[in-house]
Amino acid sequence: MAEIKSTLDLVMERTRHLSLSTAEKENQKYAEIEKRINGLLQKYADGVLETDELFSDLDNLGQSEGVEIKPVLLRIILDRIDLDQDNTTLVTVLGTYCRTDTASMEKIFADYRQAQIQKAAIRVESARTELAETHGISGSAVVPNLQADQGWIDTLGSLKKDFQQLLKQEYAQIRKADEK
Repeated sequence: MAEIKSTLDLVMERTRHLSLSTAEKENQKYAEIEKRINGLLQKYADGVLETDELFSDLDNLGQSEGVEIKPVLLRIILDRIDLDQDNTTLVTVLGTYCRTDTASMEKIFADYRQAQIQKAAIRVESARTELAETHGISGSAVVPNLQADQGWIDTLGSLKKDFQQLLKQEYAQIRKADEK
């Protein structure tokens, strides 16, 4: 009777002659490091890790893997930053561990929030006026739903695009300063 082989046995049998190139091994190593860094950043953001614990874990990771963590961490943080999220923990790590000047970036965040507030107020007034003129609905209890207003969604998208462009320019400056 023929021997029944497991899927793992079949895979191992067919791939025994294959091996990873040095570049592939290096890519896998960095992919694993990125996953570990992302995990550490998430724990830090969730409050599971304190700042000194995070920095210690990052140092230990760099030493154990024999890589410079700062450039990898910098790229990961810059990829994770989102204008619509609270980026406080990421900016803290960027400023403290990576020793990056984050003042310009924080100003972009503040300017974005301020512009969002101003444009929202303008859009609310515009929607109230529109409701009063077209439907005869007015009063202090009228609160337009901006989240469902296509005009607001378009305005917000355009605003975010403009500020993301400013962030990209700031990222370029940060990367240039890091290379020095």
